[in-house]
Amino acid sequence: MKQYLFTLLLFSFFNTYSQDNLLNQIIHNPLSKNAPPTDYESDHWYYLDYEKDTILGISLERAYAELLKNKESRPVVIAVLDTDFDMSHTDMQGQFWTNSDEIPDNGIDDDENGYIDDIHGWNFLGTPDHRNGLKFIRMEETRIVAKYAQQFKNKDSSQIKAKDRIVYQTYCKAKASYDSVAASLTRKIKKSADYIKEKSEVTKRLHSHIADTVLTIEKLDAIQTKDSLVLKDIKFAKKYLKKGEDDQKLLDYLEFKKKSLEICMNLIEDSRKQVGDDQQNIKDIGYGSNTLGENVDDLSHGTKVAGILSALRNNGKGIDGISNAIKIMPLYFSAVGDYTDKDLALAIRYAVDNGAHIINISHAKDFSMQETWVDEALLYANEKNVLVVASAGNENINLDQEKSFDDHYPDDINEQGEEFIPNLIKVGAINPQANDIKWESSNYGKSFVDLFAPGMFIKVLYPNDKTNYGGGTSCAAPMVAGVAGLIKSYYPNLSAMEIKNIILDSGISYTIDVEVEQEDGSKKTIPFSELSKSGKVVNAYNAILMAEEVAKAKGKTK
Repeated sequence: MKQYLFTLLLFSFFNTYSQDNLLNQIIHNPLSKNAPPTDYESDHWYYLDYEKDTILGISLERAYAELLKNKESRPVVIAVLDTDFDMSHTDMQGQFWTNSDEIPDNGIDDDENGYIDDIHGWNFLGTPDHRNGLKFIRMEETRIVAKYAQQFKNKDSSQIKAKDRIVYQTYCKAKASYDSVAASLTRKIKKSADYIKEKSEVTKRLHSHIADTVLTIEKLDAIQTKDSLVLKDIKFAKKYLKKGEDDQKLLDYLEFKKKSLEICMNLIEDSRKQVGDDQQNIKDIGYGSNTLGENVDDLSHGTKVAGILSALRNNGKGIDGISNAIKIMPLYFSAVGDYTDKDLALAIRYAVDNGAHIINISHAKDFSMQETWVDEALLYANEKNVLVVASAGNENINLDQEKSFDDHYPDDINEQGEEFIPNLIKVGAINPQANDIKWESSNYGKSFVDLFAPGMFIKVLYPNDKTNYGGGTSCAAPMVAGVAGLIKSYYPNLSAMEIKNIILDSGISYTIDVEVEQEDGSKKTIPFSELSKSGKVVNAYNAILMAEEVAKAKGKTK
């Protein structure tokens, strides 16, 4: 499970797809009609409507056209807890929250919230000497192994005192995961380095058969030879030429993986110490910096999530976000590796204390050293009427199963299997295909996952005014957070719990069977409705209809 998650991290958190790939994937509901998608449908399938368009979208465009056309909205603040953010993206201008109680760049904490010059949010990974923030941090299992190795190394369960057994079990699980990830990274580094070396040597040898320095498939085809070694080189070269591989990108990727092994899996040195705070003291706040947007070339995840929520609609640039009324409060708390529980807990509290209505967390991890800090922060958000939306994760596991239970953070289920954090929504991801609705890598679970949302072949913003297609439950979560923000913007008197209930109750149920893997490894076919608590997919049109009724009923009782 962790290996897959870490692979996602190495690929900047999102899988990406070409337009041709996308067009081949999107299909209409075969039960209604079967026609190839238009360009508009391929770019906006996730906003379309099952009834009108026969596509499994969230019916956003229908909601705007039929229900919201003449209604006025109010600004809604959604805190995005993520990596760095491209604050200058053309399609996000005016869409970032501004702290009106803070005077820019005067070096004073004007609003006395503990954070100096926090005009547009905060960077919890900013350091005193490198204010831009960290790009790589330890994995959580690295932290656990580093902390407990001396106490538990080379010991079996019979040597562990009763009071230490729970911690020992966590250490053993973390050690197994750590060893697996480190070994996988080591293999990939060697494979990548060997490939780069072979590519260079093959290219050099083939140049002796070609007059100039530029290799092309046509020139390779023109080489007259029966030498088996030369023919082998030609075959190898054709493969990389067809892929259009960029040598610098190969080198950059190799360096990226090396740094991941060197920093994220480092048992001796903790890069997070550069931040300069007391990591064991949750009351030690104000560390980090107000610098945002400097690391987006390496950490683009936050930009993608923010764009889904509030990229300017109908401006002819980039993409259309869910609502122009949504203002993003950017909170940079994660990087390549695993966030710390302290950073997450304080980012949640910052969002709540500074006026966020909704919090989006498109990050998760398998271990938690200070879970209580996060739970208390989530409960604090609940007390303050703030809704939290989180991604379910991308390991294709049933989070309800015993082997996975309580191995996915943050969550809202206690050891007794009871929901104890009422304001949290966990979101899984669907495909656009009616005959293959669950995205193959989305986590699921009748207790742990609340509902699903479109999560694959999503057009997203990239830094430096670029766009591409991405996917994962990281995309699905802001779909739901965005619908929550849409509801809040038109019905501001609805509470966080009312909005959560509306979203879960108004979703669409699809009578579709899916194949899932059981704990023993066998496959079983079950209804899609059994994969989540609600059994549904978020639907903006239905949600607005229901919000209107709830708001009217609420008004009559006052």
